[in-house]
Amino acid sequence: MERVKSAINGIYKEESSNEALFFLVKKKDSYYNELMEKPAGVMNKDYAEAREKNKVLVLRYKSRALELLEALNLSSVSSHPDGEKPFELLDLGSAEGALLKFLIEKNPNIRVTGVEYSPELIRASGDLPGNIHLIQGDVTALPSEVKENRFDAVSAMAVVEHIENLEKLFHEVYSVLKENGRMVISIPVSFWDRVSSKLGLMKGEFHVNESTPEKIIEIAEQQGFVLVMKRKFMSLPVAFVPYLGIAVNPYFQKKMDECWRKLLFFDFLFVNRLIVLEKKGHNFSGI
Repeated sequence: MERVKSAINGIYKEESSNEALFFLVKKKDSYYNELMEKPAGVMNKDYAEAREKNKVLVLRYKSRALELLEALNLSSVSSHPDGEKPFELLDLGSAEGALLKFLIEKNPNIRVTGVEYSPELIRASGDLPGNIHLIQGDVTALPSEVKENRFDAVSAMAVVEHIENLEKLFHEVYSVLKENGRMVISIPVSFWDRVSSKLGLMKGEFHVNESTPEKIIEIAEQQGFVLVMKRKFMSLPVAFVPYLGIAVNPYFQKKMDECWRKLLFFDFLFVNRLIVLEKKGHNFSGI
């Protein structure tokens, strides 16, 4: 960040009577402060633009959405168990909402409240369906309009690796989940993350947390959650194909994942992990 500061200072170091430049000089400190205040791990609008056409990113978010639907028993179109009431989902780190739009295409009986820190990404969402509502906020200190509600489930798909304080995250989620509500998490396998970065296939500078699934589960259990299940998904032989410029149907990816899971020797070839937690008992944390 010192290099960013130096670059900004370099732009404005010369005095000028030019009115436009004078305006920029006046703005220097606020611009620098904005950069400094942006938390590590927050994505920007370039990410949203890439997800519109990048075949790798498209397969990722669609595969995560299918895993989420299955984990919540919502793979088929059905109403909320309580009758006609929609299934209330809180999604954390929603970005521009691409995953959410795909999610409700598959099951329109889901109503989603999404929390995203970056105003840039929210602005990039464009026109969203009526059952998706994005709110700007911090997932480790949820906005009051979120805290006023109780949700059937909470999703954090490819989000935990962007969060430094997991204790606060789980504390907030626990407080807004209904009893027996589920939290569904997806995280990358850190080994394949590092390999991708070294090969130049993926930029990992937004990742600030490489906690193992075991550590994540331990922290969640301290907040009163219990583990429902964990598994790997997105097998590498299929997940790599989009890097060759070839689009892959997420249902084909999921079907092949099921096949690869039967071959225990190839377990290491999965690039993502799914963790499903459930709210039980009382919150044990003093946070």
